[in-house]
Amino acid sequence: MTRPAVGEVWLELSDLTRCPPDPDDASWLDDAERQRAGQFVAAPDRERFVRRRMTLRRRLADLTGRPPAEVNYTTGPHGRPELTPVPRTPDVRFSVSSAGPLLLLAFTCAADVGVDIEEVRAYPELDDVAAQVLTEGQRTRLASLDRAARTGAFFDAWTALEARQKLSGQGFAVGWSPEALPTHAIHEAGWSLKDTGGRRSYRAALATHGTVNRVRWTVPGHIAVEGGPRVPPERDVAATR
Repeated sequence: MTRPAVGEVWLELSDLTRCPPDPDDASWLDDAERQRAGQFVAAPDRERFVRRRMTLRRRLADLTGRPPAEVNYTTGPHGRPELTPVPRTPDVRFSVSSAGPLLLLAFTCAADVGVDIEEVRAYPELDDVAAQVLTEGQRTRLASLDRAARTGAFFDAWTALEARQKLSGQGFAVGWSPEALPTHAIHEAGWSLKDTGGRRSYRAALATHGTVNRVRWTVPGHIAVEGGPRVPPERDVAATR
């Protein structure tokens, strides 16, 4: 049973449209997951939710040595999902994000982690959202770019922000500001991804505590990780190559 070493982050990307359904999928869900799955009106949305949870359960089972149905996780004191502690079970930490059919999982051992992935797309509310959640420096940088470049730069900043949010467990509460997020001893990096079989592109970002010596990507054959890692704008943090 292999798992991330100390100072190592595993990023694993799945395309749920290319994952064949498993008849055991629903049987492994806990009561809360079954209830949530039942709340989806559209069958494709329900199936995608189940596949996301089962992909996560399978990987956590692989990393902890427990059967998928016995992998239990809960919400920590700051809202971050955490494995329920079990004696003599590895201290695996994880984060989950999705964008359409893509599911991104991040795994570490003994270090909290946050990850986000977003499709780069036309976003009419871009300027309004940027005014609410980005720093003054980031907004100034966006304003200096043409529309196409501004969209990509916005999702660079947005995914970095979301990854830090997930790391800290803080939400977008009333009175929230990006300056309120902790930055001490946080490693951050971002990547561009491209669906080589289509025209879709994505941004992904990682945030974790402490030193990162290696980031290991696992991606489907039709997804290319382009360049990077890219340090988020205005962050004086060394990226791991």
